[in-house]
Amino acid sequence: MRISEDRRIPTEHRHKLLETLLLLVQQCAVSKSLAEVAEETADLLRSLFSASAAHVMIRREESGELETFAYSGVGRDAASRRNLALDEGIVGVVLGQARPLYIADIGADSRWVRREEMRAAGLQSVFLAPLILDAEPVGILEVYNPAMPPQGPSPEDESVLMAFAAHAAGAIRTVQTRQRAQEESDRLRVVLDSIPLPALVIQGPDLAHATIELQNRASREAAGMALAPGTPVQELSTLYAIYPADCTRPYALEEIPALRALQRGEVIYQEEVHIRLPGDRWLVGLASAAPMRRGGKVTGAVVVFEDITHRVREEEKVRRRYDQLRVIYDTATAVSEAEDLAQIYEKALDGLTRALGTDRASLLLLDADQVMRFKAWRGLSEEYRKAVEGHTPWPPDVQDPRPVLIADVARAPESTPLPEVLQTEGIRAIAFIPLVHHHRLVGKLMVYYGEPHVFTDEEVQVAQTIAYHIAYAIERHRTTESLRLSESRYRMLMEQASDPIAVLDAEGQILAANARTAETTGYTREELVGMNVTHLFVPSELSEHPLHLPELRAGKTVVTERQVRTKDGSIRIAEVSARLLPDGRIQAIARDITERKRDAIAQRFLAEASRLLASSLDYETTLSQVARLAVPGLGDWCFVYIFDSGLERTEVATADPADEALAKKLVGFPPPTLKAVCEALPDLCAGEAHLFESVHPDVLAAIARSPEHLEQMRALGAHSAMLVPMEVRGRVLGAINIVSTRSARRYTHRDLTQAMELGRRAALAIENARLYREAQDANRAKDHFITVISHELRNPLAPILAGVDMLRHLVTEDGRLRRTLEIIDRNARLQARLVNDLLDLSRVARGKIELRCVPVALDTIVRSAIQGQQSDLADARLSLHVDLQSGLWVNGDADRLQQVVMNLLSNAIKFTPAGGEIRVSCRAQDPGHARIVVEDTGIGIAPEQLPRLFRMFEQGKMDKHKGAGMGIGLALVKALVERHGGSVTAESEGPGKGSRFTVELPLIPAPETASADNRLQQAPDHLRVLLVEGDPDTREILVTALGIVGYSVTSAPSGEEALERAREERPGLILADVDLPGMDGYEFLKRARALPGMQSVPALMLTGDQKAIDVQRTREAGFPAHLT
Repeated sequence: MRISEDRRIPTEHRHKLLETLLLLVQQCAVSKSLAEVAEETADLLRSLFSASAAHVMIRREESGELETFAYSGVGRDAASRRNLALDEGIVGVVLGQARPLYIADIGADSRWVRREEMRAAGLQSVFLAPLILDAEPVGILEVYNPAMPPQGPSPEDESVLMAFAAHAAGAIRTVQTRQRAQEESDRLRVVLDSIPLPALVIQGPDLAHATIELQNRASREAAGMALAPGTPVQELSTLYAIYPADCTRPYALEEIPALRALQRGEVIYQEEVHIRLPGDRWLVGLASAAPMRRGGKVTGAVVVFEDITHRVREEEKVRRRYDQLRVIYDTATAVSEAEDLAQIYEKALDGLTRALGTDRASLLLLDADQVMRFKAWRGLSEEYRKAVEGHTPWPPDVQDPRPVLIADVARAPESTPLPEVLQTEGIRAIAFIPLVHHHRLVGKLMVYYGEPHVFTDEEVQVAQTIAYHIAYAIERHRTTESLRLSESRYRMLMEQASDPIAVLDAEGQILAANARTAETTGYTREELVGMNVTHLFVPSELSEHPLHLPELRAGKTVVTERQVRTKDGSIRIAEVSARLLPDGRIQAIARDITERKRDAIAQRFLAEASRLLASSLDYETTLSQVARLAVPGLGDWCFVYIFDSGLERTEVATADPADEALAKKLVGFPPPTLKAVCEALPDLCAGEAHLFESVHPDVLAAIARSPEHLEQMRALGAHSAMLVPMEVRGRVLGAINIVSTRSARRYTHRDLTQAMELGRRAALAIENARLYREAQDANRAKDHFITVISHELRNPLAPILAGVDMLRHLVTEDGRLRRTLEIIDRNARLQARLVNDLLDLSRVARGKIELRCVPVALDTIVRSAIQGQQSDLADARLSLHVDLQSGLWVNGDADRLQQVVMNLLSNAIKFTPAGGEIRVSCRAQDPGHARIVVEDTGIGIAPEQLPRLFRMFEQGKMDKHKGAGMGIGLALVKALVERHGGSVTAESEGPGKGSRFTVELPLIPAPETASADNRLQQAPDHLRVLLVEGDPDTREILVTALGIVGYSVTSAPSGEEALERAREERPGLILADVDLPGMDGYEFLKRARALPGMQSVPALMLTGDQKAIDVQRTREAGFPAHLT
């Protein structure tokens, strides 16, 4: 619709509206928001053109689109529907032509994007003007239904609208710029607050107009205050005193790094500044500043401040500590290099005053009376020194005293000594620093200040460290001086000592040696100094710690034995005593014990030689031991030669197993003839020893049996040798040759003496072995003689006993004849038992007796023994009491055990007078042993005879009518009982009180079944017996006796004749003596079994000595049993 002309605002009113808009623009730059500016612009625009509505569309910088920011009048809903692009519809036309556009009918113009919404709101016409500033689109002004003439806006209208648009664009851009700056400022503030370093933002083109606009949190905390935005930078010099690194004077305003960046446009990087804050606080930091520019001009500056106060303080501490350490080092070096105590005192005070920043100090030491005396001082009067000398805050015997510090003498406790003297001297603070060595007080350092002074831990520590070095230097100087005097005395004693003495370092290098050391080792003293002591030791004796440093460092004196090799190669034995000297050197004192050691070794060697030589009487073993004894103790090789008509035997031993092959070759050669030895060494055959300090080739050539033998002897590499005779009772049995090869040992006359003693003892051992062998031969001959004579003695007894037994069957009535037969039988049996005992004892002595042990009942054994002695008991008119426990079993030889009991009974009968009594018992002593007791009322045994009772051939006193016997019965009893694992004892209360013999034997469990005693029964009818017996009397009596009991007997005196009889007529039983002339009984039966039909014929062996029977061989030969 069109607006009537009378609605238009007069021109003068329009100018007022434009002035109002201009005022708005000025206000926008300061306080108005963009929304407020847009709203007021829309109201002014609608009033300016008396329009129905006015809209202000502003370009969004983020999206570039136009957004309706404000509206005045109707059509609010239509205006806020959507945003428009800059080139969209009519908007694009208006911005493109950059001048106003009037549309009389919105609904008819297709370029109007929102025409339907506008029409619906009653808005028909629109007057548009672009908002453009600096050729950049800012937005669009829309005036709806303006008061316009029918022909549209006049040039004046367009001019007014464009002027309005220009002012509005300026106002909008001003607000946008301010808001954008505020947003940037807010973002910068957030960023700066996140930085841990203090930071400022300064705005302004120069110092006169610069203000502080931003101060981050770190800056506020560091400065202790917040600066209001807009604070002029000139006020910095009134708030803070800012200094350069050297702190000589404060910066002028224009010299402050941040302001230099503003004024000169410089970039400042980490320039050290010192800032004194209110309250006399200081900040030290590194300032960095960068100018802010806009349009090529400096508009401000950003300042960053790195607070290095803590680091600077720590560096200052380090620097101060370094200076103190430097003082300590210089002081320690100076006192260590001081030539005397006076220099030490002066250097000590130099270091102390320099380290603690004072010019007054003193050093005092305890004298011999434990009184503190001044040794050096600085800045002290004589009066003061006299007044305080002798004073100390610690008792003299204190251990590890602590420093005493007085920060203010005027405020010190009343117990502080000499306060008036201190004040008179102008001393307001004082420190007592103890000089301590090995926990012991030796003196003190004194530090004085003219003003009160609080001593820091650092100062005390420095003073104590200096005191430690000074105390050590003083004591070291004293010790060095004492050591110098001591060493002077030591060198004098060392030179006068009779034993070798050397001083070594920790590596074993010889630092000094006395004249005796050079004399003993053969080296000059110049050669010894610098030599390692281990060079003198035999390498095989070196251990992991040859100097025994761990023990020496533990304060021990180490005593060792060393083999020392002298310059000429000889070996000496030394007892070395080593100890650690205070200065870390090692003192070694050696005592030459070579002769004593060799004597002891020789004695031990000879003692061991005697033991070994006495350990065997075997001739072969003794010869071998003699050779082995000499190596390696006396030499590397040992040869033993035995003389007779020639050198019959050579034994050899070597210390090195690698020489075994050569030893076998040398033994393989025939030994040198006795004649050759005696011609080469005539004194040897006469019993003289020979020492070859070096072996001459002529000696080897003289005793070599062949060129090859000589070559092998030379291969021995003999270096030195000894040849000693083995002489006993004036007769030379042989010789011992001891040779040194690889060890390069050079024998001396002391060695020869030892070898001669070995030869003497070896000769005795060899002679004893030879005599023992001869004695053994003689003993075997004796045993053989006893065996033969016993056999020959038993042979006549056999027919006697057989004849007596046969006559008993034939003579039944004549009492005198029967009595005579009993006497003959008893004496013949006694003679047989004595012969058997003699043989048994011989076997026991030779260890040849055999036991055929089986489970046997002791009561049966004892009854059989008693039965065998019944006739002797009756003849002796003795009574017998028997107490036997049945069920006692032992593992034993029944015949031997019966022999034990019979011998004890025979002994009791022999020594008990007529009318006496004998008691025999056999009972269990405990669960594991049985006891057989034979007790009589006879003549008893004297106490001195009891220990000898079981010896061979020991006899007691008895009735001469009973016969004394040979004294072997009890010795045989003891031997047989002990072979059964038992024991036998004899007891008697003395002569006339009888005796008691007790046998104890180990029991075994009873066997499940006991074997029956099988005996020959009456001869079967017509049984033909072949009797083979060499003794004619025995053969004849046996033929007669066998014939009486019904046997048909064929006899033969030898095995050959018996074989002929066996071929002629087959016998049913063979009785053969084992000891046949020519062919023995074993061979005879073997051949007889080979005859046709003779394999199953029973055979029994006849023997006069059943104990000599080889049961195994008897059974293998075909004899299932034997008869005695």
